[in-house]
Amino acid sequence: MPLLRTKVRKRPRHTFILKLPVESLRYLSLYSMAKGLSRTKIIRDVIGDWIDENKVEETEDVLIEQVVDRVDEVWYGLQKLARSCNEPEPDFNAFMDELEAEVKRKDSRYARKQKIDPEIAEKIIDRVYEKNREFLK
Repeated sequence: MPLLRTKVRKRPRHTFILKLPVESLRYLSLYSMAKGLSRTKIIRDVIGDWIDENKVEETEDVLIEQVVDRVDEVWYGLQKLARSCNEPEPDFNAFMDELEAEVKRKDSRYARKQKIDPEIAEKIIDRVYEKNREFLK
């Protein structure tokens, strides 16, 4: 029977691996032991607070648009690179297939654990298609 460790409840959760500097992990472990809280609970509470604070300013819609803008930057960067190297224009459909696989985590050993909500992934894909209609063949 552990004397100072906390009891862990078995609930279905997704695993998220966090690499910390040794000093941070040691302090977190000491704090955990002193307060009778699991390290997971401490981290979960900190992340939960951070999400609550950020959701006010950066809603899902705002973040979706930021992702779409980043996708556009990558796409235009690929086009610029192709032109500067005298290579053929990149294929937008292949680019979109790769993007869809990334946001939906298709063909991955983690396919059952999608990075983001499937509805949000669809919104991102749809918005990118809307903004780039001229590239569709």
